[in-house]
Amino acid sequence: MTILREHCLLQVIWCDDIRQEVGNKPSFMGVYSELALPSVPIVLPRLAAYVTLYTPITTPLADLALRIMKSDEEKPLAYIEMSAQEQIEPPARSADDPSTVRLLSFGILIGNVAFDEGTKWLRADADYGNEHLESLKLRISSPERPLEQRAEKAAT
Repeated sequence: MTILREHCLLQVIWCDDIRQEVGNKPSFMGVYSELALPSVPIVLPRLAAYVTLYTPITTPLADLALRIMKSDEEKPLAYIEMSAQEQIEPPARSADDPSTVRLLSFGILIGNVAFDEGTKWLRADADYGNEHLESLKLRISSPERPLEQRAEKAAT
């Protein structure tokens, strides 16, 4: 039995921009595995997050509250609420359909994101029904604070 048969999962692709292609396919421009800034403080004119919420298909749809968070701020960069009624239920499955997971995906564009020396990561977190979910963190580095230096400090 996989964890997704019982629990939800929150995944985020961080990038510079999200574009809709032919066939309603998203294309991600400038995907980040780490956000390497040239210096801090700095303001990025645009940052995009493509959020996917995986839920067990056997559980009913629930209200969603999603926040994009920075390590050095309590107030979210972005906040989205979506009621269960606003979400689209996938069509009924046939008896031979092996699907166990339902997906809810959407893009968020955030403008004028300020970073300073105290910003160590970005992440999405969500409340979905009775579950609290957190995405993996997007680590932030700069010449003033390279990832290698932070890793060394963490190890000591």
